[in-house]
Amino acid sequence: MIKRNGKWQVQIKLKGVRRAQSFRSKAFASKWANKLEGEIFNGTYQDNNELVKMSVGELIELYYDQAKHKTEHPIRLQSECNKLLNHSISKIKLGYLTGRHIAQYRDELLLDLKKSTVRKSLGLLQRAIDIGRKELGIPLTHNPVMLVSKPREDDSRDRILEDNEWLALLAACETSSIYYLKELVIFARETMCRRSEMLRMTRFDVNFEKGTLHLTKTKNGSPRTVGLSPRAMEVLKSLPMGVDGKFFSTPHNSHKNIGNAISKAFTRACSKAGIDNFRFHDVRHMSASDYAMQGWSVSELSAQGGWKSLSQLKRYTQIKGEHLAQKMRSSDV
Repeated sequence: MIKRNGKWQVQIKLKGVRRAQSFRSKAFASKWANKLEGEIFNGTYQDNNELVKMSVGELIELYYDQAKHKTEHPIRLQSECNKLLNHSISKIKLGYLTGRHIAQYRDELLLDLKKSTVRKSLGLLQRAIDIGRKELGIPLTHNPVMLVSKPREDDSRDRILEDNEWLALLAACETSSIYYLKELVIFARETMCRRSEMLRMTRFDVNFEKGTLHLTKTKNGSPRTVGLSPRAMEVLKSLPMGVDGKFFSTPHNSHKNIGNAISKAFTRACSKAGIDNFRFHDVRHMSASDYAMQGWSVSELSAQGGWKSLSQLKRYTQIKGEHLAQKMRSSDV
């Protein structure tokens, strides 16, 4: 620190960072230098002069261009990105983006959207910033989204269909324009498989002799082999084999995004059957609950369903009170 022309001049050259500033007061100069050096050492320093050139919206567009080729749900990704692009936060320059902006964005979304939807939107922004830092060379030293608490919610679902509702649903699925919707729903309940896993599996993944299905691509990234019930194998044997070797092939007249088409067809079937508040994914919940009430262990349920933690599994299993009452009556306590 030196004094020239009545001003105190400070130059910082540390860990590749070069900054210079002039102050009328030596105390202010020292305070600025100490603060800057501390940020550099702590890894919280960021060069706003470079960051000011890019907005949050521009980063989201870059992220979308990169991620759309890797996701299995490009339409969903585009919709989630558009939520951010249509919000005022997209105009903020990255160099000035703070936790306060993120918290305000979160609170505004919570006025109209479910907590789970808000969590997804914050997660997308967090991933975009991480990708920007690690792969696009954006000189952010920290991710401001991580400074903000995300809305917590109970993700458990207790919507389990009664027997008469289940039969009504299957009857409605049988009339769907997607010819295998009924079989897909049955297979999901018999195996705990996710919709995406069922749509990807081919005849080469199934071993009818052993009664197993090998899933190479799963949501959590870990391949697994699951058991097939006799009814699950009957379902597969009843289906016409697609030219692509898949049991659940994309119909020629179907929407390009078969996942969305199935969701819409399932919603229509539920409506036709008079069933409210029930999603396709809830069939997987029912399956886990079915096998839990049959006495399957936590390890067995996790291996079949592909859950990596007990907390994840607990969100999926719903044990009916009637079952617990029956267990109590049969206990010797």
